Amino acid sequence: MALMDQAPVAELQKDIVTDDQYVLTRTVRDGWKNTTLEESLIDGYQTLSDILDWLETDPRPSQRLFMEDLQDSGFTAFSEETKQQITGPYYRWFTDDGEYWDGEEGTVTALFDSNWKKGEVADEDDLEEMDQLTFHTRPLELTVKNVLAYARYVFDDQSLKLIPAQEYLAEKMQDYGYCEEDGTVTYGCSFTPIMKAAAPAGLVCVGLEAALWVWAQAEDDEEPTWHRFRDIYTGDEAHYDAVEYLLDVPEQMWKSPSQRIGISQLITSNLPIQGALAAAELERRYGLPKDSVRPLSQDELDREIVLSRRMETR
Repeated sequence: MALMDQAPVAELQKDIVTDDQYVLTRTVRDGWKNTTLEESLIDGYQTLSDILDWLETDPRPSQRLFMEDLQDSGFTAFSEETKQQITGPYYRWFTDDGEYWDGEEGTVTALFDSNWKKGEVADEDDLEEMDQLTFHTRPLELTVKNVLAYARYVFDDQSLKLIPAQEYLAEKMQDYGYCEEDGTVTYGCSFTPIMKAAAPAGLVCVGLEAALWVWAQAEDDEEPTWHRFRDIYTGDEAHYDAVEYLLDVPEQMWKSPSQRIGISQLITSNLPIQGALAAAELERRYGLPKDSVRPLSQDELDREIVLSRRMETR
């Protein structure tokens, strides 16, 4: 039998957020604290594409799309010089104000009327009634700068921000740390014996989980104290607050009290190493400063952790 904790921690990594995710916020005033805070406009952490889809869902009547491919819409434009349809591609960006401008790289100026479709022929009189507009010959790039500008346009609010998800999560976690006398913020890490509900036939999956503990109030009228993160925080981030070290044990061995003691000793034989690895992994997941998650104290490391048939099932 080989313990899973002997594998690199990288095999146990779970990402709460990814590098391509962001949080869309706006600045609001907190009347109780007489300060401002960033209020998230969308639940969870989103990619730029997801945020853009949300911004374009159920738009107000006057709201322009982030970018419109006019050819895909079936519209056509005519060259003022040749009087012929322009083959494209051409796009309309949300920043376009309908005014004429010329000479900008990546644009073309043409005659346009949304009632004209591909393949139709316009005469001189038709062309005279068309609007002269400038279109883009390339799509609007999906960048943080452009999506943020579009969000501010949609909400008509310049306070909106797009914050990288990892940065937002790390800032949120500051509220759950214990402030030491020197000003550093720390967190706890504690082991609990667990049994997994699902295991291969004939086996029992048992082991330890090293869970993140934070300094917080469970109730508004109580003093802050140490709590397991998932016990006082209801967001999805709390689902990742533990690193598991598991072992598949033959069911017959697990039923034997004497062999169960040996299994407990085997699983808990490397608690200092397991605690240090778990602390480093929890720091990575939550974007916490290096060495801010404190592994078990020596007293806790010396205590006996016994795996029993009555322990909690995950």
